Amino acid sequence: KSLVSPYAKSKGISSSNLDTVQIHSLDDLRQVWTDVVKVKKYRTVIIDSLSMLHESVTGQIMSERGIDTMEQRDWGTLRNRMFKFANVIFNTEGINVICTAHMRKKESPLDGSEKWYPNLTGQFADMAGGFFDFIMFMEPRAGGVRRVYYQPTEKFYAKDRTGLLGQFDDNPTFETILKKLASTNSVLRQQDKEVHTKT
Repeated sequence: KSLVSPYAKSKGISSSNLDTVQIHSLDDLRQVWTDVVKVKKYRTVIIDSLSMLHESVTGQIMSERGIDTMEQRDWGTLRNRMFKFANVIFNTEGINVICTAHMRKKESPLDGSEKWYPNLTGQFADMAGGFFDFIMFMEPRAGGVRRVYYQPTEKFYAKDRTGLLGQFDDNPTFETILKKLASTNSVLRQQDKEVHTKT
C-alpha cells in the first residue's frame, strides 16, 4: 500500500500493513491530507501524536519570530493555526480521525481539582475537545491490563458523546469498541421502534 502521491512517498511509507507518513509541520499535514482526500481509499487517519504536532507548531512560531519564549500574541497565532488545521481535518466527511496525545495535569474549570488532560496548551487546549466525539484515557494496571475509560473520573478527563460505551473496558481494540457501538446502537434503535409500535 502507499498513498498515490510523490510527496507521501518521499516522506517514507512504512512496509507494514498500515500506510504511514512522517509529519514535521502543519504544512506536511495539509499536503498529506490533500492526498488522502484525493485518493478516496482511506476511511480512517491516525495522527500520532496531537501533542507533538502542537509542540512542532509552537516551535515553528518561535523560530519564525526569533524568540525563545512564547509571548501573548504568539499564543493567538498558535490558536489560529491549530484551529485552521482542525476545521479542515475534522470537517472532512467520510473519514474518521483518531489522535493520540500525551497527558498533563491541570486544574479542572468545573471544580478546581487537578485532573489529567490531553497535553495541549493555550486556548486550543481548552476547546480542542469539542472537535472529538470520544476522548479516551488509557491507564496501565497490574498484570499488563490496559484499562480504557470513556467517562471522566476524579483523576482524569474523558468523554463519550454518544453515551453508548459505558464507563471503561479492559484491553479493548478499535474493532471491539466499534462493535460495541454498533451493538448498543442497534439495541437502542430496536427499543425505540418497539416504543413507537406500542404507542
